[in-house]
Amino acid sequence: MLCLYILLNCTSYASTLVDADYLNKKKTDRRYIDVVSNAIDLASWWIKHSVPYGMLKEKQVDVLGKTAALTLPVITRWGSHYTAMKALISNERCMQLLVLEKREKLRNSVGKKAAPRATADKMLDLCTDSAFWSGLKTVMRHIGPLLVSVTICEMQHCQSCPVFNVAMLGHLHCDLKCSPLSCIDDLQCH
Repeated sequence: MLCLYILLNCTSYASTLVDADYLNKKKTDRRYIDVVSNAIDLASWWIKHSVPYGMLKEKQVDVLGKTAALTLPVITRWGSHYTAMKALISNERCMQLLVLEKREKLRNSVGKKAAPRATADKMLDLCTDSAFWSGLKTVMRHIGPLLVSVTICEMQHCQSCPVFNVAMLGHLHCDLKCSPLSCIDDLQCH
């Protein structure tokens, strides 16, 4: 039993290292790093500016019927990147509508200095950039299975079969270019 526990802890640690590699600027395709960096900047911009964030909350109530908080990732908790990006994606439509309806008011809310206005312009442009949102969803499809694998490995009563299934999903994703999340139902423990 101790041997299995050590193996699973090592597997979990290895999975976490793979996840960290995905977010490593020297090891990952630059476009994915840029998308993640822009996503963090976008969430941070909304969170740090109370007037635009308040306007976003109002738009959430109008569109979603409820508010949904944006979050920022914590470097030591790689899963927080997934959670932060998921929160951002859930606000995509609200951000787009708000920018289309009240761009000038959002821009003016950051003050009159050139630097904050330039940042606001960049962030507001990002909100309506379909390539950014598409890239963010691709990153989510990549790191989703990694999150599942770490979660499974860290379960108290982890069995090796689900871990191997997640490894198989990664293999399918890389070799067959299928979505790992769509393949989950086809894999079963025996």
